[in-house]
Amino acid sequence: MEGPTKAEAEQTRGEVARVRRSLLIIFGIGGICATLAIVYVMRHLPEGADRDLGAAPLPGVSPNQPVRSRVCKRFGDPCEFRPGQLGACVQRENCIGSDCLFCQSQH
Repeated sequence: MEGPTKAEAEQTRGEVARVRRSLLIIFGIGGICATLAIVYVMRHLPEGADRDLGAAPLPGVSPNQPVRSRVCKRFGDPCEFRPGQLGACVQRENCIGSDCLFCQSQH
């Protein structure tokens, strides 16, 4: 039994190269699209929603209405995350400015 000829081996290498290029293009574009979708969603979340993605909205409180008890003035101060739910003032990572402190749940 004879092995593959040079022409067959060259054809197989060419097919493998085309498949690799196709997979790179498919997964590269898919990865870029997924990254862009995540960035878009994270940039368009309401203020504070990135810290509490699974929480239900507070009854009687509009999602865009700030809750006064959440206002933090100093790092580590106790605050009320929700009515009856204790929180602590923490600083956002890589944040510069006056809006870097927020109330984070202790539960």
